[in-house]
Amino acid sequence: AEAFAPITCFFLNSPPPPAVHYLRVASVGGSGVDLRHEITTGTNVTAVRFQRRNPLSGQFETLGDVPATSSTLTFRDENVQVDYQSYEYRAIVIDSCGGESSVSNYARTILLQVETDQTAIINFVNWSAYGDYAGGVLRYYLYRSVDDMPPTAPIAVLDPDQRYFEDPVGEFGYTTGRFCYWVVAEEATNFLGIQEYSTSNDDCGVIEPLVYIPNAFTPEGANPIFKPIVSFHDFRDYECSIVDRWGQVVFQSTDPDLGWNGTHRLRNEIVPVGVYCYVVRVVDGNNQEYYFRGTVTVVR
Repeated sequence: AEAFAPITCFFLNSPPPPAVHYLRVASVGGSGVDLRHEITTGTNVTAVRFQRRNPLSGQFETLGDVPATSSTLTFRDENVQVDYQSYEYRAIVIDSCGGESSVSNYARTILLQVETDQTAIINFVNWSAYGDYAGGVLRYYLYRSVDDMPPTAPIAVLDPDQRYFEDPVGEFGYTTGRFCYWVVAEEATNFLGIQEYSTSNDDCGVIEPLVYIPNAFTPEGANPIFKPIVSFHDFRDYECSIVDRWGQVVFQSTDPDLGWNGTHRLRNEIVPVGVYCYVVRVVDGNNQEYYFRGTVTVVR
């Protein structure tokens, strides 16, 4: 059989200069990471290969190739656990011969995490450094949403070496107790004359409901209303039930602002003095159910 020599790819003139390119993490969200890649036009580039470092082996693994149809290319890496670890990426230029050419800088996602002090009612927010902007990180913008409402402005603007923030949230007395945070890293101007922003994952801290329930009250007296006192009581769900010693429900409400004045719910009269059982059920901003059980004494 006749043997054929392999075809060698070559340039008629001198080979073109290596492409100047720059990889950044644009944002982290949901189950994906959005990458943005800038490359000089007019170079011998047909595609860009995106790779992610395997945290176990330490080796870069190919995620996919994107045709170089413009100077700015985007790629989304799906099925990553952005709330639990940071990921590192690089890009490789594919030339017209199909070979791998120059390798980009490395780009690493920001991992933000929140810890909550339920006693002091403080959220502790920390995050990893973005890596690596060509111009370096100029500053971090920290954002907070309350009850999943989008913020209008950052709650703090921080120097690049400050990646920790204490947020006392006790002043928010009428919420579900759910506070979510994320940061945006701003780049100083780089060699391409562009300024990039990279958004971290978002993480939430939930303040558990703090409930004070009186053990006695005096209908038509000095303390005429029995009502649980609840902080962070704009709950997704709330229910208070009171039963007598025979198991009959004498009061029931789904309104945390509505207390019991001692009137039987089926009869327009004050219940007899004695001990009654209550069950208070709330669902907080993290869809966690809490039950509070006890007794309250009706006195004259």
